[in-house]
Amino acid sequence: MKQLAIEDDLGHTEEPGYQFPGVRPVGPCRSSLFAPPEFALQMVRATLATDTELHGPPRTGDEVVYVMAGSLSTGDDRCPTGGVLLVDEGAEFHLQAESETVLLHFGRRDTFGRAAAGTAPGAARTRVQMVGPAGTYATADGERDTRFYAESDEDFSATFFYTGRTGPFRSLPHSHSQDEIIYVAAGSLMFGARRVPVGSAIAVPADRRYGFRGDDGGFALLNYRGGPSYFSGSDGAEAFLEGGRATGMARVVASDR
Repeated sequence: MKQLAIEDDLGHTEEPGYQFPGVRPVGPCRSSLFAPPEFALQMVRATLATDTELHGPPRTGDEVVYVMAGSLSTGDDRCPTGGVLLVDEGAEFHLQAESETVLLHFGRRDTFGRAAAGTAPGAARTRVQMVGPAGTYATADGERDTRFYAESDEDFSATFFYTGRTGPFRSLPHSHSQDEIIYVAAGSLMFGARRVPVGSAIAVPADRRYGFRGDDGGFALLNYRGGPSYFSGSDGAEAFLEGGRATGMARVVASDR
């Protein structure tokens, strides 16, 4: 896949069931799958009824679950609205909705291929780790709010972050060295002449140059990538490694997460 793939307003296309491959729901739920052809990543947006459970076997890549509304119990911990669950590739997870819960579930397309045969390569890493709404590295002022929850380090292969602006913003034309999924969490984004509303997803292939403009009143987005990513801008500056720690953001102390 060489071009952007965009699907508008996933919340209005949910169907009964949980469409992330290999995950078994117990209880009422609805979901929509975003998995463009020939693209390495996938995402599900789902609405779970109170007490609905999700059971997932070990997978072949690290995954991210983001709670947009409601809360999830892992048995050992609770993930509130705005919180994130980092699911190691060797983890078998059991989640339960504590109330009606809306979530996003990100991962790779080949997630359960080897796991089904009992050969998941990450068996030594079996955590389901909760990261609170404040993230692990963050920067914020009156115009910008950016929070990294995972950044492709030695403990977790994927990168996941939230970023938003309170006013007008136009990005520099740029590219990233990893495939990425962008989810519009607030406001809307303009990609050329196309307006992408809140609740939509965009698949961006690695090294595909693009730019966007946010609503004048602000926007927020979530971004998932499967591994370490370098940013290359159209200004000719040297490409740099992305991430909260790599770019000098403040470490969020544990008590604030």
